[in-house]
Amino acid sequence: MDIYIYFKPEKEIDIDKLEENIEELLGDKGEVTGRGIGVSGMNIDVEIYDKDILDYFLQEIKTLDFPDNTYYVFNDMKKSLYDKADQ
Repeated sequence: MDIYIYFKPEKEIDIDKLEENIEELLGDKGEVTGRGIGVSGMNIDVEIYDKDILDYFLQEIKTLDFPDNTYYVFNDMKKSLYDKADQ
């Protein structure tokens, strides 16, 4: 299962640290498979091996240092990481 996380930094962000934190969250249940930095923002690509941790993963990455404009794409659906319905 692939999840693509996109964001445009509003302040300086340590993408290496975000990647490390995601790897720690996933343990052996997934991995960061790529990342990018460009004019339109940054992205981190994640593969999850165990679908049972998907909800846990999506909740826990909210505690990391992602900006408010962060969204993710999963199964061709785009969703805000900080969806107002979740708050």
